[in-house]
Amino acid sequence: MEKRGLKRFFSIVLCIAAFLIILPTIFTTNLRVSTSKGGVEQLIDKVITTDITAEDGEGKTTITDQLTEIIHKQIISNYPELDSVTKEQISDYIHKSTFKSFFAEKCSSIVSDLYKDEATTKITEEDIVSLIEDNKWILEENNIDFPEEFTNEVVAYIAKSEIVETINKHILQTTIVENKAWQLVKNVTSILTIVISFVVALLLFAGIFSINIKRPQSTLLYVGWTTLITGITYLLIWSAAKFLPSVLNIVAGAMQYIFVVVNHVLNTGMIISIVFIVLSVAMFIVYGVLKKTKKADS
Repeated sequence: MEKRGLKRFFSIVLCIAAFLIILPTIFTTNLRVSTSKGGVEQLIDKVITTDITAEDGEGKTTITDQLTEIIHKQIISNYPELDSVTKEQISDYIHKSTFKSFFAEKCSSIVSDLYKDEATTKITEEDIVSLIEDNKWILEENNIDFPEEFTNEVVAYIAKSEIVETINKHILQTTIVENKAWQLVKNVTSILTIVISFVVALLLFAGIFSINIKRPQSTLLYVGWTTLITGITYLLIWSAAKFLPSVLNIVAGAMQYIFVVVNHVLNTGMIISIVFIVLSVAMFIVYGVLKKTKKADS
């Protein structure tokens, strides 16, 4: 009986160790997925379309609404002949254009540079020209006829304002990070660390199996509880990040964007969390069947 108690004790210790490795590994895996080009594009879409409570607490707005307002004012001020252009048409342009994918590609490239300790990402005047030219079809679809010199004027303005050089300077400053905190984040979220963490978790599960080699079905019970608790914990963290700010009304203004980013990172792991819960239920079912079979045989 004492020996069985020791087996249970060590099995539980290994389960706790596996849980403490798997949960943060899910987070780091999600972080890597969410910083890919597709993940960043989804994040940009969420950020610009999310209703954010104004700093004064009055009403809600989105970045798209704000950007639409600014562009509309600029068009009316600089191109009186285009006074028929509506805010709805501008909003449609923002949603259909390739700007989101362009910035997503640049942002994911910056993240890649950060992990490689490189500084290769740049925005050129040619990039800006291509963006304008590639999205002219949206203007035509909305019956908006910009003057032919519009593109040239934009390029001339960009050259004069040195906006490209300023952006590239900020990108360079962003990608050259030498502080210890970032080095720690980079090491923890590296592909090698993620793979090693999952391998260690598998070895811990193998340890549980070896401890219970005479009662292999017990391994299903221990591993099942570990995966179930991991899945439920992740769901609770996701729910807290998603619903608590709005329920408690504790965040307003720009701070709400932080929660948009956090929810985006957590959302990429929802499938993993659900898979863990389903797997744990399957293990409990198999454990129950094996236990019944063993009782029937004896």
